[in-house]
Amino acid sequence: MSALLPGVLVLAAAGGMTGCEKAAPPAVVAPTVITAIAIDTSAARPESGGGGASDAAGPARVTDQAFSGAVAARTDTELSFRVAGLMTSRPFQAGQRVARGAVLARLDDADARAQSDAADTAARTAADNLRIATIQRDRDQKQADAGLISAADRERSQQQFLSATGDNARAQQQRTSARNQLRYQQIIAEQDGVITDVRAEPGQTVAAGQAIYGFAIDGPRDFIAQVADTTVASLKVGMPATVVLNALPGRRLPVHVREIAAAANPRSQTYGIKLAFDRVDPAVLLGMSGTALLATSAQASGDGGPREARIAVPATALFHQRQSPAVWVVDPTAHTVTLRPVDVAQYGAHDVTLRGGLRAGEQVVARGVTVLSPGMTVTPHIDDGRAVLSVPIAPASAAETASAPTATSASAPASGAAR
Repeated sequence: MSALLPGVLVLAAAGGMTGCEKAAPPAVVAPTVITAIAIDTSAARPESGGGGASDAAGPARVTDQAFSGAVAARTDTELSFRVAGLMTSRPFQAGQRVARGAVLARLDDADARAQSDAADTAARTAADNLRIATIQRDRDQKQADAGLISAADRERSQQQFLSATGDNARAQQQRTSARNQLRYQQIIAEQDGVITDVRAEPGQTVAAGQAIYGFAIDGPRDFIAQVADTTVASLKVGMPATVVLNALPGRRLPVHVREIAAAANPRSQTYGIKLAFDRVDPAVLLGMSGTALLATSAQASGDGGPREARIAVPATALFHQRQSPAVWVVDPTAHTVTLRPVDVAQYGAHDVTLRGGLRAGEQVVARGVTVLSPGMTVTPHIDDGRAVLSVPIAPASAAETASAPTATSASAPASGAAR
């Protein structure tokens, strides 16, 4: 028994070494997350107009308030067929540019073409009958003047001419109507523009007036945002503002208020405003999201103390660490994420205003917050309104789960924004 013991120990040691040898873990791909830049909305400056008197609350100041929105075409319409039928062709896709006169879609036009051909034949026949009736009337008129035929014969040719004239007019109108019906089998672009949406497919039987495309006509662009009822009263048509687009974070684009909604949206209870860009910029594309900064009147503190910081982030960036609100902050060098507690000052329809915990210019995760863990390396992508999570995130290991702080997602009470 003692002689066998060393061999058993050797085999056990060899088995232990074999069990300890594990395959190398697969390479971890840094997931892509959608991020946004925190914007300082509390920068106050004295209201223009000189040294007017101030009230007990302090001098009037002008504060830039931030509102989320997106770029849209000044004129956006739906394109449809004027008649019902079976759609056989729809060559354009969303995002494609089209020129004036381009055929955007076609219906099966066999019946309409046959009716148009028949109407053409009837119109030619009616025109020939009118020509013959005209010749007969002129000849009978000359013969009647010479006393060669009776007045009844002349009257008969005159009636035939009038009948042929009516038949010809009716046939020409029917030919025009048939040609229009044939032309209605196509959707033709009447202006240059961009296809923004596709709503029907070839092979589908569509009704007259059913939308086939969403179409943005080339021309001026607007930035459309939603403001609260407590702010809309301080806005005026024509007042200047600034737009910062997520896709162009380093640029401040000058705009002015072009239109203010007369009534609140019944669902969100906010007022829509349209801001017109002061200059045409080819880098500003349809659908780009961003933030509008509008100067609104406010009262400064009477004690002359420092103003309180106000930082705006998208509502979808808000996360909860235990019972406290927090956001995922992206390190600009290492591209790692850190869950940082914040102090929420106000919940908006599309953004959240913070009074502490975050500095202006810092990059926060705006989409994908529910699948992150502290220290995770990510690939940040500034939100341009079209980005998506391109790489699924693997579940955290048991050790990471045990060491990570407890975090649960939560929606802003007033925003209701989905993660």
